[in-house]
Amino acid sequence: QQKAYNNYLLAARQENRLHPAFIILPALLIVVLLSFLIRYQLTIHKEKKELHGQEKKLASARQVIEKQRTELTHLKKEINSIKKSLYTTSPVVMKIKKFNDIPVTSKEKPALTGQEWNSFLDILDETYGFVTALRLNYHKLTDVDIRICALLREGVSTLNISTLMNMTPETLSKRIQ
Repeated sequence: QQKAYNNYLLAARQENRLHPAFIILPALLIVVLLSFLIRYQLTIHKEKKELHGQEKKLASARQVIEKQRTELTHLKKEINSIKKSLYTTSPVVMKIKKFNDIPVTSKEKPALTGQEWNSFLDILDETYGFVTALRLNYHKLTDVDIRICALLREGVSTLNISTLMNMTPETLSKRIQ
C-alpha cells in the first residue's frame, strides 16, 4: 500500500508539473511578438520622419512655385507693357493714326503699302491678338474686312477708310454692316 501511495503521489506530482515546452513556447511566442511589435514601431517612426521630411520639401517647393508664379505674372505684365509701347511707337501705327489729320478735301490721300499692311496687322495681332480673334470668331471675314476692322479699331474715320481702301462710303458702310 505504501508503494502504491508513493506511486500515486509521484504520478500526481508529474501531472502537476508542467512540461518545459509549455513554459518555453509561450515565452518564445511573447518574445517573437514583442520583437515584431518593436520592429513595427521603428518602421512607423522611420516612415513618419520620412513623411515629415517630404512635407518640408513640399512646403519649400510650394514657396518656390509661388515666388516663380509671382515673377511670371510680373514678367507677363512687363511684356504686355513693352508690346503696347512698341505698338504705339511703331511707324506704321503712327502713320495710320495720322490719317484722321488729313482733311477730306486734301489732295493727299491716305495709303499703305502691302508691307505696311502686313506689318500693321502683325503688330496689332502680336499686341492684342486682334486678327487671330477675328479669324477664329468670324470665319467668313476676308482680308479686306479684317483690314477695315483694324482701321476702325484704330479710330480712323470711315471717309479716310473708304479713300484708303478705294471704296465709296456706301460700299464701306455695307461692308461694315
